[in-house]
Amino acid sequence: MTTLRSALDFYSTIQADDGHWPGDYGGPMFLLPGLVITLYVTGALNIVLSKEHQYEICRYLYNHQNRDGGWGLHIEGPSTMFGTVLNYVSLKLLGECAEGGERAIEKAHKWILEHDSFQKFVNK
Repeated sequence: MTTLRSALDFYSTIQADDGHWPGDYGGPMFLLPGLVITLYVTGALNIVLSKEHQYEICRYLYNHQNRDGGWGLHIEGPSTMFGTVLNYVSLKLLGECAEGGERAIEKAHKWILEHDSFQKFVNK
């Protein structure tokens, strides 16, 4: 019973006022773009995500952009083409312009071009 009481005390302490248990599922930088792209393709982006949520997603992506302008597979990883393109596309779908997030899109675009973009796959 002591273990159960401790568990209940712990979870009631970290529960938010609205009843959910918040948690940062931070790390993988390819999951959030999957959500954004799927919602966009299905026409549900603005239905499921409020403008405030979209703003916070952009802010999250800006905060995890690497200094070289790209994104990795996870928040501490080196920039990869896969991670950079997914996050670049997500920001574009969320309506971000080149100047947003201290020019995050411009930096990502430059990183993509400097690393041969996708042209090496389509020009064979």
